[in-house]
Amino acid sequence: HFGSRARAASRRTAQGRSSMGVHTWSRSEAGSQETLFAIFVIFAIAFLWVLLLSQQSKSKKYYYVSAAILAVAACAYYFMAWGYGILDNGQAWHTDGKHLFWLRYLDWLITTPLLLLDLALLAGLDFWETGFIILMDILMITAGYIGASTEQFVWQGFGVSMVFFILVLGYLGDGVLALDEDSKNTGTARNLFWLTVLIWCTYPLYFVLEHTMGLSTFQEILCYGISDVLAKVVFALVLVYNFDDDDEPAVYQQQMVVMQQQQPMVTTIG
Repeated sequence: HFGSRARAASRRTAQGRSSMGVHTWSRSEAGSQETLFAIFVIFAIAFLWVLLLSQQSKSKKYYYVSAAILAVAACAYYFMAWGYGILDNGQAWHTDGKHLFWLRYLDWLITTPLLLLDLALLAGLDFWETGFIILMDILMITAGYIGASTEQFVWQGFGVSMVFFILVLGYLGDGVLALDEDSKNTGTARNLFWLTVLIWCTYPLYFVLEHTMGLSTFQEILCYGISDVLAKVVFALVLVYNFDDDDEPAVYQQQMVVMQQQQPMVTTIG
């Protein structure tokens, strides 16, 4: 009788830990925690490096947005490595008894709009174009999370997410590919856009593999981790090393002229 009560208490304790998203790594998940910590280190070093480089530049916005992306990703991987942000099997449906890394989706919900903001700034998109693309991105991540966390809506969520995925890249591509050929930042913007398209296309591929063929926890962490590093670290370093401080998009130059013309003339008395 005492043993059964102890087992019940142990189950309640385990359920309590799991409900808070704290996962204990098992032997069958060998290498998973170490991989998460390694990816955290990569993001942390890249974050500090971008901040260091920002001290040598006149234009800080690309550095600060890129640093914010890397900081959020570093925090997400750090806490996932400790077992936080992971729902165990039984609390969220997942293929083959694996886990739902909900903190990964929160990471994407913050970092992908910032990444798109970097590209929008480089391409000179206006406020409304940028806002629309970011909203479509948020809906893309939200629909993807619904598909990953709910058995009844796995493919519905995936399908809706892919619609917004196409809209995001389509509208962003229109802006980037329309850049003036004479702009020194045109090549950088286009290279970053195609890098983003290439890497982002791997995420739905991983999703399909998860829910059809099945991936082990380690394989899932490794695949998404590699794509995250390429999509954020490589993106940030290519951007900060290649954009031209003195080559703002024409739309910004026009806005500055308008603002200067609208400033009231100041007269001094005496």
